[in-house]
Amino acid sequence: MTGEPVSVVFHKFEEDLDLAHAASELGIKRDQLLAQLGRLDPALAPLEVTSVQRDVFKAKFANTVCLLKIGIADDDACRGSTSTTGGGIGTVACAAAFSTLDCGRFNTGQRVSRNGRNWTCLNVNCNACQTASCAPGGVGCSRGTVWRDDGACR
Repeated sequence: MTGEPVSVVFHKFEEDLDLAHAASELGIKRDQLLAQLGRLDPALAPLEVTSVQRDVFKAKFANTVCLLKIGIADDDACRGSTSTTGGGIGTVACAAAFSTLDCGRFNTGQRVSRNGRNWTCLNVNCNACQTASCAPGGVGCSRGTVWRDDGACR
C-alpha cells in the first residue's frame, strides 16, 4: 500500500489480526497468547490457526487483558465478578488452558480451563474436542455431554 504514513498505519490497524499481531497488541509473546487461548473468549479461538476480525478483537480486548492479568480494564473480569454472562472470573485457580492441540490426549477426570471457567473431562468422548460443539463450553456435541462445567476460575 502506498500513501502518506498516517494513512498506511490507519489502514493496517483496521486489518484482521493473526496470533502474532494480537499478542503484540497485548504486549505479550505469541507463544504466551497461544498457551492461554483456551482461557479466553471463544471468539478469539480462531487465532490458534487463522485470524480474527479487528472488531472481534476490540470487543474482547478488555476482558482478555483482565483474564491474562496483564492490566486493568473496565470489565467484569477485572472487577472479580463471577457472572457467566460477563465472562467474569472467580476465586478458584484455573487449570491448565484448554487447547485443541491436546484433543486425543485427554483422560477421564482431567481438568482444563477455558473462557475463565474450569472444565472436567467426563469420558473418552472429550477427545472429540476438535469440533467446537464438543470442546469445553460447547453446545450440541453429537457425543453427548463430555465436559462438566466446574465454575469460574482465575
